[in-house]
Amino acid sequence: MNLPLLSVPFVAIVVTAAAAGCGSSSSIPSTAPSGSSGTSNTPTSSGTSSQGASGGAGALVAESRQAAAGDIPDNQVFLVYRDAKAGFSLKYPEGWAIRGKAGDVTIQDKNNVVHIVADTGAATVAQANADMKALAASTPRFSFKPPVAHPTQGDTMWLVPIASDGERIPPEAELQVQRTDDAGATWRTQHEGLPSPCYTNVLRDAAGLDTHEEPGLYLGTRNGEVYASVDGGESFERIATQLPDVLCVRAVTLR
Repeated sequence: MNLPLLSVPFVAIVVTAAAAGCGSSSSIPSTAPSGSSGTSNTPTSSGTSSQGASGGAGALVAESRQAAAGDIPDNQVFLVYRDAKAGFSLKYPEGWAIRGKAGDVTIQDKNNVVHIVADTGAATVAQANADMKALAASTPRFSFKPPVAHPTQGDTMWLVPIASDGERIPPEAELQVQRTDDAGATWRTQHEGLPSPCYTNVLRDAAGLDTHEEPGLYLGTRNGEVYASVDGGESFERIATQLPDVLCVRAVTLR
């Protein structure tokens, strides 16, 4: 099909791609499963540190650069935070600070913040966005990009899933988006026009919407392709290829 990107109003797609190197993907903070708040257990170790035989100034420089970028080293020790009544547990790197109490806990280091809120009732996308914006306002170095949410329907949003944290490719090697129209209670897969098999992924900033009543959805992949949908994700068409690693995609409606 031909995408009506040149119709009035005109949609301009802005793509940021890396000519060299690679970006790092990041997770969107989310609220914990619904339930009453409970008492957290004492953090327990879930890993062991390892020391290699190599060292010297070069190793120290690499380690300092890694720390400055907020990356987690391969030999990082992880602890586990548990909230039995709320029904969740979370691994976090040793050395991160924990503050708050059961049901409302913040775990952070100098570059990263994980804020966990457990409450009764069903959360909405709008509520989660408001909570994260409030956290950003109180934490100067914190930046937040909300999920790919519908511009007028607060309970509709899209996510681009990966197989797992250790296997950062699409589930079953099929590039897809997951759409919810009821604030996450149910999800459905949308993949028509997206490649399969596919062994790349989409960074968080490389997915975006325009502001039409039925918004267009745009995805940029790490192998340099951009896909667009003008029907809310029901079908996609490739609109760019042979780009470098796509780090960011934005759609601007020009009237």
